[in-house]
Amino acid sequence: MNPSCPCAGGKYLIRDMQSKLFIALNNGVLGLHTLPTDHPANYDLGPYWNCVEKNNMWFGLKNTVSGGFITSNNFGGCDAMDLNHEAKQSFCPRHQPDGGYVLLFRSGERLSPLSVVGMDKKKLEFKHGDKGASWEFIRVDSL
Repeated sequence: MNPSCPCAGGKYLIRDMQSKLFIALNNGVLGLHTLPTDHPANYDLGPYWNCVEKNNMWFGLKNTVSGGFITSNNFGGCDAMDLNHEAKQSFCPRHQPDGGYVLLFRSGERLSPLSVVGMDKKKLEFKHGDKGASWEFIRVDSL
């Protein structure tokens, strides 16, 4: 799996560079997960994300199963329940010198990075003032 640059129209797996886990919905809950390698596959897992772009040039990440966009859930955490691509579902990827991208989501007048949190390091949160996690985008569709 080779990382690529996120761009509108692409379908991606998004992997945390530190843990090597993937952003996915599991039974409707957004978090970090391993990809299934056994058969039968875990059909409750939704690890694929379409990168879409609004006419104002902001990107959004839309889950291919639920149709929801990654967004703040107003409690500090995040989910993928919103079906519309509005301001708080918008992000810009910032390339990092050591590889990967910090995902900066709109939060009013600020940008908040998507960070990995929790004792198990499998929860996602937007943290003001945090440097954020570095993410790899692995394109899974053909150009």
